[in-house]
Amino acid sequence: MAAPFFMVVVESAVMNSSNMPQGDQHAARALGLKVPVFRHLRDSLAQGEDPSWLQLSDPMLAGAFPSPLGFELLLDGLKAEAPVARRRANLLTSLAGKEMPEIEELVAAATDDGTLEDISIALQPANPPEGVETPEKEEHGKFLEALRGDMKVALVTRAVFRKHATIKIGLCEAKEDELRLFKQFAGQEYKLEAFPAQSYLAVRRGEHAHALQVEFVVPQAEIDAIFNSEVESPPQERDNYLELFRQFFQQERLPRFVQEARARLKRLAESSALEHAWNHAHLALDRGRQEGLIVGIAAQRSGKVQMVLLSADSIFMRGIVLNPKAEDFVEKVDAFIGEDRPLVAALQADSPTRNHGSKVLEHLRKSGKVRQVLVPVAVVRTLLREVARRLEESHLTHDERQALMLARLVHCPRAAALHTPHIVRAFVAGRSEVNHHRLDTFEIVFVQSLLAGRGVDVNVGTHDELKSVPGVDPTRVEVERSTAPFMSLADFQNRICLSEQEWRVAMCFLRCRVSEEPLDARALHPIYYQALRQLVEATEVVELEDVLKDPAKAQGLDWEELLKENGWSERVPSLVRRCLTRGGGRRPRMHANKGGRLEGLEIGGMLKGKVVRLSEIGAFLDVGLRTDGFVHVSQVADQFVKDPAEFLEVGQEVSARVLSVDLEKQRFRLSLRSGAESERKERGDGRGRGRGSGSGSKGGRGQREERKIPSHAVDSRPKSKPGGGGRRDDRDSNKREKIKLGKDPQADRWKEDIDPTNPFYQFFQEQEEVQKSQGDKA
Repeated sequence: MAAPFFMVVVESAVMNSSNMPQGDQHAARALGLKVPVFRHLRDSLAQGEDPSWLQLSDPMLAGAFPSPLGFELLLDGLKAEAPVARRRANLLTSLAGKEMPEIEELVAAATDDGTLEDISIALQPANPPEGVETPEKEEHGKFLEALRGDMKVALVTRAVFRKHATIKIGLCEAKEDELRLFKQFAGQEYKLEAFPAQSYLAVRRGEHAHALQVEFVVPQAEIDAIFNSEVESPPQERDNYLELFRQFFQQERLPRFVQEARARLKRLAESSALEHAWNHAHLALDRGRQEGLIVGIAAQRSGKVQMVLLSADSIFMRGIVLNPKAEDFVEKVDAFIGEDRPLVAALQADSPTRNHGSKVLEHLRKSGKVRQVLVPVAVVRTLLREVARRLEESHLTHDERQALMLARLVHCPRAAALHTPHIVRAFVAGRSEVNHHRLDTFEIVFVQSLLAGRGVDVNVGTHDELKSVPGVDPTRVEVERSTAPFMSLADFQNRICLSEQEWRVAMCFLRCRVSEEPLDARALHPIYYQALRQLVEATEVVELEDVLKDPAKAQGLDWEELLKENGWSERVPSLVRRCLTRGGGRRPRMHANKGGRLEGLEIGGMLKGKVVRLSEIGAFLDVGLRTDGFVHVSQVADQFVKDPAEFLEVGQEVSARVLSVDLEKQRFRLSLRSGAESERKERGDGRGRGRGSGSGSKGGRGQREERKIPSHAVDSRPKSKPGGGGRRDDRDSNKREKIKLGKDPQADRWKEDIDPTNPFYQFFQEQEEVQKSQGDKA
């Protein structure tokens, strides 16, 4: 009979527990961080520090996370780990003094809230959900009560759901127009662990529109297998109790699992949608003022085309409505444009506008180059809804103003984003299904990213720019500088009187380009001024002016002693050099073709990728992220692998599991092994460490002491050929003197410590059997 499922679950958890990270190490490893970095982030946020300060200028991190969106995704993961850590701490507190080591090890090894919830059943049985009827027979009621308090059943059913659950998507009965958008999902069936998370928001939207029906299904055979291996029942009433167990799984366990799976898929889908929107919004909005005339083009519902002409100073010049099907369409376009030749055409990104606008562009390009810019419809609608009419626009019709908003957005996209930040979220696909708190944060982070690189001059910054700087009251700054300009950032602080935390985050964005302090015009935070001057004075060779001309000299200064004294990160010199460079400190532009960010990875998650390179130590997979994932040779297959090329080839598509992520070094490791085997290998099993083959309820796994092979057994070891293993030459083995060996005094001890699944152990066992068979023949 196969081993019970619970033994597999417990064995994996207990094997990992001795080497499993404890306390903060759980969350740090799940987030791809080092423990000191994780603790610093957690404590700083608890003290109310602004994330912008931590990401841009904190000397403990020193620009370790250059991507603002990636850092925000990391903070989302940090917040998600907080309740898991609290539940784990509460469980360990409840277990104190109860002498339940196996459960304590399971708690220590658990990595998610669902598993901790199942373990807590051992202390307090779960309550039946509302609406579940009590069986008529008393024995059946006791059976269900026992199941609600059975930790084994809870853990095994969750493990089976995660591994074998299937998502089935079907169409509901509705009007053809309502179903048209969701027909692509009809009839689709996915394994839960392989479901494309980026599609979940569209599926969820289909559910809310009553167009799609999503069902989570676990094979009946898997449920029955759990009952046969983990549940005790009277043999004569097996069928009745099996039916009760099926009902228990469907009514009490499955809804919990589905809720957990939906929450996970939604979180991953939101992160994917925000990342995709960030790339598009940066390309569209992170642009300065457009010189020259701009023509705005928008199609009307009547089939006609509304055109407006905007001057280089963003002033409405004139507008016209044209019929693109009219014979004199081209002549009217020429009459409208006249001698004013536009350099840019702003088109609303809908089909009618693109079709009619192409005719206008084709004609305009005959007399010169005209650049086309497509603006999403949602962005235009947001502008119409939230931007108030100016006095000079009071006579414009709705269609004229719509075309005017298009032209003004293209005239200066960055100013439009600062004035109307809500247009940023218009780039998020399926935003109606995204958590509104995440949308708000996404909007704030994006707007601040537009300011961080270029900075905001305290003397000439606009109201929209100042209001986007954290901790700054724009009206107060405008009133204060109207009396006299700020002479430096120190003068700004003396007159505005920001709190310590407000000052730290505001100085990440503010500049003073006419300052008495030359460093105020650069992106360097004032906390580094004194340290930089101290190091420059200590050299007696380099002057501050030299460092400002050539910022690379700042990184060449002797920072070592100062970093140790202040406890700063070793990355501070590199951060200072980047910030002193003109235009430095600018956040890197996120192009869509660079792939996704590592911050969105989930430990244990499944990814589909393609093998792009093979080496002796492993393989590299392209999974659509900014860097390729690495699969160590020990993670290529469940059995021993000498050369990855024997199992993989370049271009092969595979499914891999995420083992670990290192955000600071921007790399991650994958595994192609099955789940349990992958965990064993990742923890170091198979390298001379392992559990004993006995019952071992203690579950510990320690490092085995090195033992010397007895001298009388040295000559019996099979000799391998250079470069690897291989059978001995039969001729050499026949010539060698056969030595009769006595029993190894430590043989029994080795049997207890050696893992029989270790590939090296299996290799030498095979060699020993070959040698023994040759001796018998002789």
